[in-house]
Amino acid sequence: MRFWALSDLHLSGDPPQKPMDVFGDRWRNHRQKVETNWRAQVAPEDTVLIGGDVSWAMKLEEAAPDLDFIRALPGRKIILRGNHDYWWAGLAKMQRATDHELLFLHNNFIPLTDAVAIAGTRGWIAPGDTQWQAEDEVVWARELQRLERSLTLAREAGFTKLLVATHYPPFNEAREPTEMADIAKRYGALGYIYGHIHDEQNFRYLPREIHGMPLYLTSADYLQFHPLEIPLPM
Repeated sequence: MRFWALSDLHLSGDPPQKPMDVFGDRWRNHRQKVETNWRAQVAPEDTVLIGGDVSWAMKLEEAAPDLDFIRALPGRKIILRGNHDYWWAGLAKMQRATDHELLFLHNNFIPLTDAVAIAGTRGWIAPGDTQWQAEDEVVWARELQRLERSLTLAREAGFTKLLVATHYPPFNEAREPTEMADIAKRYGALGYIYGHIHDEQNFRYLPREIHGMPLYLTSADYLQFHPLEIPLPM
């Protein structure tokens, strides 16, 4: 089994109801690029993490075409919530809607091997960043608690090697570690997967590690719509 990650698919049906090429030519026909590259790289026995911003849909039933598209691709799929996933619902409801064919990383953890598990949560805007407002404090605190709970559950279940995934990066605009990174370090995470970041100017000077953990940016446009293989801890 190989482990892959790809985030920020920003799907909106086929043909797309919200074409992404308004954000640049690289997004032209991006759904087809994702499918072609995914099928060329991912085997049925592999696992793929989709790290948020999956669909522009506003309700779960409206996201069905995009979730069905993902279900039809090879591999075992894990979905993490992003800031644009307004269709997100309760865990049981999402599982029923997808016939239990997709896994959702939310207030839980997911085993990858007998020893390795992935923990995570959405994350949020980092304190002190340009967009930060007073009301973000409540959301930030809740997301920290969710990451801590996810990692605690994985440890209590006996998993000794942990990976962490959040939609938002574990660093602020100054590229300094946030409390998300601090929590991951405290639990001995061996890698940190994130998305959310777009555009060439934001791809510059990205840290490659934080607190000794390798970092993996998996935004689809950053990866030219190819899933990224994430090394599994040995």
